[in-house]
Amino acid sequence: MERRLKEAQSALIQTEKQAAIAELAGSAAHELNQPLTAVMGYAELLLKKLSADDPNRRFVQTLYEEAERMAAVVKKIGRITRYESKSYVGGTRIVDLDKSSR
Repeated sequence: MERRLKEAQSALIQTEKQAAIAELAGSAAHELNQPLTAVMGYAELLLKKLSADDPNRRFVQTLYEEAERMAAVVKKIGRITRYESKSYVGGTRIVDLDKSSR
């Protein structure tokens, strides 16, 4: 009986942890997406205004491409439904965005 109680408590803790992570991920994705959309919009406007031979065009293009890359990460964060981790530098464990957002 005691063993089953401990198993049930452990399962409950895991479920609560999963729910908290999903809520945090959704909130973070929403908050990050708004300023990121503005950055991408302004970069796109600059690209339209800059001529093809403008030396600053490649910097703005890089800015836009990196913002797109960040948007893909934010999208993964928003899809997190469970906690999966992976090894990182120095033995640290971090959230595995790919596994957690499937």
